[in-house]
Amino acid sequence: MPRTISVRRSSVTRRAAVHAACAALAAVLAAAQAHAQAPDPRVGLKAGAADAGEAARGLRLLANSPRTGRFAENDNSDLAFTGHYAAVGNPSMVLFADLA
Repeated sequence: MPRTISVRRSSVTRRAAVHAACAALAAVLAAAQAHAQAPDPRVGLKAGAADAGEAARGLRLLANSPRTGRFAENDNSDLAFTGHYAAVGNPSMVLFADLA
């Protein structure tokens, strides 16, 4: 007889665990759906070299200075790292450096 009670308890415990997992999954899916429906602040931003639109979540712009002098003439550049190498590039050139 105790064995039957033990089986019932484990079956009730399993059901409770399944119901709790389903409730948690439903809460996560509802939160994800609400987040997905929030409009993307980047949609419809103004284009421009010096006066482009900006969007940021959780950040506040402290300062923005337009490029001047020699820097205003150059294209944008990117910096990337992989292993012990660094790559610096813009539309007109790419430079690789061994940092080891």
